[in-house]
Amino acid sequence: MDRKNAATVTLERDLAEAEEQFSTALQAHCINTDTLIDLQLGRLATLQNQFGSELGLLEAEFHNERAKLQMQNALEKAEILGVVARMEQEFQETEADAKHEYSSQKDDIKNKVMIW
Repeated sequence: MDRKNAATVTLERDLAEAEEQFSTALQAHCINTDTLIDLQLGRLATLQNQFGSELGLLEAEFHNERAKLQMQNALEKAEILGVVARMEQEFQETEADAKHEYSSQKDDIKNKVMIW
C-alpha cells in the first residue's frame, strides 16, 4: 500500500507541476498575445495617420487642380464667346454691305433700263 500511496503522491506532484507549467505557459501566451495585439493596434494607428495625411494632400491637390481647370475653362469660354460675337458682327456687316451692293446694282440697272 505504501507503494500505491507513494505512486499517488508522485502522480499528484507531477500533476501539480504540469498544471503549474500549463498555467505559466498560458500566462506567457496571453502576455505574448496582448503584446502582439498592442503592436498591431500601433501599426494600425500609424497606417491610419499616414492615410489621413495622404488623403489631405490628395484633397488639397485635387481642389487646386479643379480651381485651375475651372479658371482656365472660364477664360477659354470667354475667348470663344468673344470670337463668336466678332464673327456675328462681321457677318452682319458683310450681309449689310451685300444688301447695300445689291440694292445699288438694282437701282443702277433700273436707271439704265429707264434711260433706254
